[in-house]
Amino acid sequence: MDTNKHVKQSTRHDPRQQPQRRDNLLDLVITSAALATPLVSGVNVLNSHGASDHDLVVSNLSVLRHKPSSTRYTYRDIKKIDIADFDKRLQSSDLFTDPAGSPDGYLTQFESAVTTVLN
Repeated sequence: MDTNKHVKQSTRHDPRQQPQRRDNLLDLVITSAALATPLVSGVNVLNSHGASDHDLVVSNLSVLRHKPSSTRYTYRDIKKIDIADFDKRLQSSDLFTDPAGSPDGYLTQFESAVTTVLN
């Protein structure tokens, strides 16, 4: 597979600067050469000014960002619920007087009864 190597200069520097140690190209940005539209452009290697022994590799990426749709939530202030009234009304609902015969039916019934009592 043909590839494009976008970082062309050393990105790691040995702070000890010993003669047997040299700067290295360790931080890579590689893409497929077969792509019709380049994914990477404007690659720059910036000095980290001693914050790291690696330089900062900055580039532009031509990719679509998936932005998830927003979700709206509503809620009740449960501190304002009259617990005694809630309990009395729930126990007189069909959840207790005529419970569903299956787990799925009971779950549907439970959600309906609690919502009705809270409204």
